[in-house]
Amino acid sequence: MHKEKRNSIDLLKMIACIGIVVMHIRYNISYEIPGDLFVWIINSFDDFVFLFMAISSFGLCCGYYHAFEDGSINWESFYKRRFAKILPFFITMILLDLCMSFSFDSFMQALVESTLFHGFIPVEFSVIGVGWFLGIIFIFYMSFPFFCILLKNKKTAWLALLIALGLNMICQYHFDISRRNFAFSFCYFLIGGLIYLYKDKIEQSNWWHFIIIILSVVLYYFSANTITRVLLTASILAFAVSLNIKPIKPVSFISSISMEIYLCHMVIYRAFEKMNVFEVFGGGIVQYLMTCFVVFLGACIMSVIVKFVLEKLSEVIKKWDLIIALFAVIIFSCGCCCGYFVIKNESNQNQLNQEINASIPQLSEAEPVPSEEDIERKNEDYNYLAIGNSITLHGIESIWWNEIGMAASYEDHDYFHLVLKYLEENNNNVKGIPFNFVEWEIESQDRAKTLNSLDQYLDSELDLVTIQLGENVRDLTTYAEDYVSLINYVKEKAPKARILVIEDFWSDEYSTELEKTIAEKTGVDFVSLEGITNNSEYFCGLNTIVYDKDGGEHIVEEVAVANHPGDKGMAAIASRIIEVLKAE
Repeated sequence: MHKEKRNSIDLLKMIACIGIVVMHIRYNISYEIPGDLFVWIINSFDDFVFLFMAISSFGLCCGYYHAFEDGSINWESFYKRRFAKILPFFITMILLDLCMSFSFDSFMQALVESTLFHGFIPVEFSVIGVGWFLGIIFIFYMSFPFFCILLKNKKTAWLALLIALGLNMICQYHFDISRRNFAFSFCYFLIGGLIYLYKDKIEQSNWWHFIIIILSVVLYYFSANTITRVLLTASILAFAVSLNIKPIKPVSFISSISMEIYLCHMVIYRAFEKMNVFEVFGGGIVQYLMTCFVVFLGACIMSVIVKFVLEKLSEVIKKWDLIIALFAVIIFSCGCCCGYFVIKNESNQNQLNQEINASIPQLSEAEPVPSEEDIERKNEDYNYLAIGNSITLHGIESIWWNEIGMAASYEDHDYFHLVLKYLEENNNNVKGIPFNFVEWEIESQDRAKTLNSLDQYLDSELDLVTIQLGENVRDLTTYAEDYVSLINYVKEKAPKARILVIEDFWSDEYSTELEKTIAEKTGVDFVSLEGITNNSEYFCGLNTIVYDKDGGEHIVEEVAVANHPGDKGMAAIASRIIEVLKAE
């Protein structure tokens, strides 16, 4: 590939890098941006990761495919360069992430991610959430020899692409697997390989590629699916390859640190967010644009500084490798000792949570449906909606016998009815509805698609909404963003309602701080359950007697029910909610 041609790829990498940064910020802000088309365009930047995959494949072929063909490639040197390029900066970001939010689970994730083998493990990692992309890229590096064999002739390459497209669709529509799986994403790497095979023809003309880009964008707008994404990715990369532009220093600079920007921009965002930097920019589109600028600039500066420090350290290690190695062993040993005691304490605190969580999935979370009469509201009513899980409302099934908050002995003993009683004492014509929204908790791939389930309960007449969710959440990858989106959705549909976020009954320090931060960020009230969470004194307990709606007596024999708050726990939760309401 000619030198001029690389400049167009640098430009493409810069555009994709900026697009991903502004998209991630869009998903993390708590305010709305005007303009549906503008928001759709920003959200579509999420697919720039596929373009990065194709660019990575194309670039690797440019550098190594001929060496593979003539047998001159040194595989040991190839993999050393891959590790040296990725691992030092990635580990630095992992350590920073651990410092900002340490837990036993995050420590275990960090250990796995530091090997770069996390792409083989079918779970979503919350430590450096964007690090999943490196996991996929590293699998591609490992399979590159086989990849080169697929490119031996064009027929084989096209056949491989058809098979990869089939794999993508099976992953997507049958196994419900996302782009974080290599089988799902392999077709985009093959696009980069095919563009490389046809690069000589592509370089001869560029206008027809531009026309294809326009057509692909139109198709993508009307239907964003695998085929339109592949077409758009291929046409954009082909157009870039066909361009003959001169080097532009800022473009070359940003392209050279695009991976580092990708890895660190959310670390920068979280750090600035904790310092309330973004609040000085006002609100709306101005705040969003200034936030994007500050985060991108901060990511560039951090990338340059960290790369410079790591390069200097590398030089020192080469000269003083033995001394540094001994020093590193000492530091590592001390860190392990300190980490052991911290993790042991964390593990002990979470042991009860793990036992509880292991039993929760046994519940079907049967969801009672209120009648239209229950939902109907009048202007003179004080209207209260309690959104929660089984603690708020659970339907009748084999191990539970009433449509109330699970483990309360009577209907009027669960926290919802206790809060409702308080509201009735202080307001006229109070209407309250509890809603089991466990589907939002257990849906980790796309929680946004569950929000319309709330529509029948949300309107402009609501005065109070309590949100008691989180206990059933397993995948925390997008939990914070999803919780913010949930709150904003409630705000939009019920603009005059006061919103309270209730701390998890089965909680840990991380989830508590996360939910507290979310409440502050979105401007709603946080109900602390400090002293109540994980406290067995407030559990229902086995062999407790509870009653069905007809007064029939039943004995709690299932741990899944027994670990829910009993009457004392429900009263304590209601008391904390009422305290916050009184502080209005």
